[in-house]
Amino acid sequence: MNLSIRSRLLLVLPTVAMLFIGVGMTQAKTPASGSQAYRINAIKCEESGKTFALTIKGDASPTYTKYELFNPLRIVIDIADATLAKDLTLPMEVRTGPVDKITGQLLDTKKPFVTRLEIFLQEDRGYTVARNNNDIVVNFSPAEDGKTNSSLILQKISVTKDGSETRVHLTTNGPVPDYQEAKLPQDADYPARFYIDLANIGMADVPQQIEVGSTLARIRTASRNNGLRIVFDSGVDPLFTYRIDSRDDGLLVTIAESASAPATETVQEEMAPAAAEENQVEATVAAPAGASAAKADNFRFSGYNAQRITVDFFKIDLHNVFRLLGEISGRNMVIEESVNGTLTLALSDVPWDFVLDVVLNLKDLQKEERFNTIVISPKSKGFIWPERASDKLAIRSGGGDGAMAQESLSIKKRIETPKGVIEAKKLLQAGNVKYTAGNYAGALADFESASNKWPENNQLAKRIAALCLVQLGQNAKAVHYAKLALKTDPKDSEAALQAAIGLANMKKTATAKEYFDLAISGPHPSSEALASYAAFNEENKNYVATLLLLSKHTELYGDNMETMLSKARIYDKQGDVAKAAKEYQSLLLSGYDIPADLKRYIKGRLSLINK
Repeated sequence: MNLSIRSRLLLVLPTVAMLFIGVGMTQAKTPASGSQAYRINAIKCEESGKTFALTIKGDASPTYTKYELFNPLRIVIDIADATLAKDLTLPMEVRTGPVDKITGQLLDTKKPFVTRLEIFLQEDRGYTVARNNNDIVVNFSPAEDGKTNSSLILQKISVTKDGSETRVHLTTNGPVPDYQEAKLPQDADYPARFYIDLANIGMADVPQQIEVGSTLARIRTASRNNGLRIVFDSGVDPLFTYRIDSRDDGLLVTIAESASAPATETVQEEMAPAAAEENQVEATVAAPAGASAAKADNFRFSGYNAQRITVDFFKIDLHNVFRLLGEISGRNMVIEESVNGTLTLALSDVPWDFVLDVVLNLKDLQKEERFNTIVISPKSKGFIWPERASDKLAIRSGGGDGAMAQESLSIKKRIETPKGVIEAKKLLQAGNVKYTAGNYAGALADFESASNKWPENNQLAKRIAALCLVQLGQNAKAVHYAKLALKTDPKDSEAALQAAIGLANMKKTATAKEYFDLAISGPHPSSEALASYAAFNEENKNYVATLLLLSKHTELYGDNMETMLSKARIYDKQGDVAKAAKEYQSLLLSGYDIPADLKRYIKGRLSLINK
């Protein structure tokens, strides 16, 4: 069961290759039948008097997340490693109690894969989601708990526009005793906006969306628990100036028109009822009506102003948690390979980035964010973004026209960028295209030509070394480019590791050891360096050194399946059968997804040891 250095390389270097190539590829794979951990056998709806329960019936203990989306109002439940029974057909029309219909889809491009159930609601009631043995049960509050007993009704929304201001009259059948307001800045998905939450109020046949087309772009209305939320989207950035006045027949919102707003004629409009298109209203997960604006302000004051969500994680795999947050936020999530574990956590009405920080703190993880991408890794392991040295500009303050200053910067950059670097970038682009298409030899030719024109780019040199090691098996060339990177930065532990692995594969043991020593010489050597050096020493029968390296790995990063197996093998080879049996047994009970052939090997060794 010895792992060769080449095999170890394939385990530890793909992340390095992706880091510098900057190309991510995901291939959807349909899960094999019968391999799932959870099968949804049925979905039952039961109404008894004023109560209503929806039960998702399964055949094992479920791992799931729950959150809400609006317009249309629905509860979303993501169940890890789950599939539907053959006789369960979705979508399912329900139309009883608060539930309208249930839809389902398999998200099989993620690992672990997820089955998503969306429960569309006819009315907004309170509810709880809980696990009951193998089932997930959604219990809804009685109808009167989610309905207002107030006689206050929003009857219509009227808009008046002229050259200086836009006035929005929220007409009700009496004065509004209380309301909450909050401002939200522009983000990647939505314009700057503010909203008004009205508690204990019903709504007549008022349109869900009204296009205004001035400084105020549109008005959106949605039911929220026992009240309403009315959102005012800005047509300009930053948010317009507005004033809210209470009247005997509702609220009057006055918005100052901006010179940059679309031109409008002086007009009096009264909006007639109209059916809103599905998905026209912002699909937001935000605070319920009646929630204090102070809570939102506190989050924003603390730096959290992202979309608000409610989550309920029950023993869910961390990778699923980050996948969910990636979907909600629209960010790319890159998870370092040593991140693992499960999480149970319930948070209500909080920004998604606050949820992310809570998870990171609980699991001793860190994040690095750039270019719409968040990289998650252990706090003990740093992540270095690829640098583009030619993009660094020294910007000095000074007077003059802003447009002229920008143009000067652009011209200066073109003048100061060497011709060879410009040509190298073109070659890199061509190489990326070939790499993505699987033409690794062609990509290597382009990358080498680029390196000849840009020899001081050590990131490019390491990129070539990774390509040669992982995809092409060209050890000598990998060592050459790794050493080239080390000329630029003699303490580059990553380049040292690449050189060490290439030399080890070429059986140049003494020289490989020198570079392995350099790769782990820092105060926090990488997990890959420690594991690869341990495999190298094991292959060369230096078991004492191997155990020391594995001990260091455990101290910094904890154990994983490979390190546990290595320790067990070494104890076995040394004749220390008690320690070997303990490690083998720990590995079987670790919860790792152990391949069938390896599991048979471990059980075979245990049976021999225990005879």
